Amino acid sequence: MPDEQDALEMAKAELAEQMFPAPEDYLNAVGPLAQLFYLDQLAYQVMKNFAAMLANAPGGPPPDGSEPVQALQAITEACGNLDGACVLLSIFPDEARRS
Repeated sequence: MPDEQDALEMAKAELAEQMFPAPEDYLNAVGPLAQLFYLDQLAYQVMKNFAAMLANAPGGPPPDGSEPVQALQAITEACGNLDGACVLLSIFPDEARRS
């Protein structure tokens, strides 16, 4: 993994190259519930793609406890927290709550 400044610059450059708008440029057109739903869906896509990246890493997946695996665990936890918020606000039914 690149160091944090290189990783930030790489991420910014890739977003700029693909002409991704800044969140405030488009999310203010919808309300907070729609924003939360979008964030939840985005987070799950990030988790899926990050897990695939780690699974297909050159030299095999990184070992348990490594920083990339810890990052995936943090992303997974964030997804669960977003789901919980969506349940609390009735965006998702109570059955969607993950334990």
